[in-house]
Amino acid sequence: TRCPCPHVNIFTPFRYNMSMNITFVIPCHNEAPTLEDLVAGIFLHCPDEHDTTILIIDDGSTDNTWDVIQKLHKHDPRVNALRFKPNQGKTEALRVAFKNIPAHCDTIITMDGDLQDDPKEIPRMLEKLSEGHGLVCGWKQKRNDPIHKTLPSKVFNGTLSRLFKLPIHDMNSGYKAMKATIARQLPLAGDLHRFLPVFTNTMGETVAEIPVQHHPRKFGVSKYGFSRFFTGARDAAAVWLLTRPGGERNPVTRVLKGFFRLSIGFIVGLLLGAWLIPFTMPVRITFVAIALLLALTSILGLGLMTFTHKLAQGILHPRDESKNIAKSLGPIFNKH
Repeated sequence: TRCPCPHVNIFTPFRYNMSMNITFVIPCHNEAPTLEDLVAGIFLHCPDEHDTTILIIDDGSTDNTWDVIQKLHKHDPRVNALRFKPNQGKTEALRVAFKNIPAHCDTIITMDGDLQDDPKEIPRMLEKLSEGHGLVCGWKQKRNDPIHKTLPSKVFNGTLSRLFKLPIHDMNSGYKAMKATIARQLPLAGDLHRFLPVFTNTMGETVAEIPVQHHPRKFGVSKYGFSRFFTGARDAAAVWLLTRPGGERNPVTRVLKGFFRLSIGFIVGLLLGAWLIPFTMPVRITFVAIALLLALTSILGLGLMTFTHKLAQGILHPRDESKNIAKSLGPIFNKH
């Protein structure tokens, strides 16, 4: 099966040796108090036989996160970093990181920078990945977050699992281990970091999960608001359309495009009818209400079609990413 996203085509055989080249990718925003302990935990718990590097993406932090990163890099040059000028979001941070990981890297582990992901789970994640899976999700089975985060997350994850027929409990987990060959070709844009398991499965690779320990947040605040649920619904619809047989040109997409275009004619007809034909006032109000509803539906639908098309063409991310890069540390990136 070929991935319906035209710029993604991956069937790379993969075997693990006893020694792996692992890059830890850590997007962070205002996480200065936690980074030293996180980095120390990674080096402590990652098996010694592996070649390990860390890549921290400072996503426009306004605290002293970059100062802490510079200190870590000076102490251990295996800690590399990239700093964005303005905040770009987690998906863009991962996209740039995956694009620039070293050529010899064969394994990537992503972790959040807030120290809620436990580095003690690294050996178990690698062991599960070594079974031949393309991606392993860390399932926060007992999640130590407030209910306003856990309840929507359960609904979102349950919906995605049923929509894409993928039996994963925590698709949005920031704790993942994956083949580097997959990461380099993921179609990341918008907020599509939530759909890494879906894309991996579409590529023909297996996705697995293991329960992992999740710690309460000790420092800082959550970086996500309610707006992510609206973008999540849009992204889920776009990814669902792209992963249908035929990709962007599947019958469902063509029918939706036709409906949204025809609805423009219905809107004009309803408004003209309400204005020119001597209906009673309640009927005219009904006509206008239906026209407004169709207009709103059409705007949202056409926006979804545009987003889906751009995603399929791989043109949603900035073409000149250097404009968003302020500084870099280490050999992974060219100096900006």
